[in-house]
Amino acid sequence: MATVITDSRQILSGVEYIHSRKIIHRDIKPENILYRTPEPDSPLVIADFGICALLSRPDELIQDSSGTVQYSSPQVILGEAHGLKTDIWSVG
Repeated sequence: MATVITDSRQILSGVEYIHSRKIIHRDIKPENILYRTPEPDSPLVIADFGICALLSRPDELIQDSSGTVQYSSPQVILGEAHGLKTDIWSVG
């Protein structure tokens, strides 16, 4: 069970890092969480920033929808404005 907690903390730490730089990933999903090395205790990394968005300020909202529907926040699916919080929904 400790591995799941550690893995979750690593993912959330990575999201916190990119959000501190005003970046929304917009496609957080299991396929985009990778092991850094083949080692059993390898750290995790977030991959595939192909549809990320760079915001002017942390509270900025964007309108365009993108990402994988199964992991998208309700705002993205409904075509509503969304911000950094949409990645938190995807992590959940």
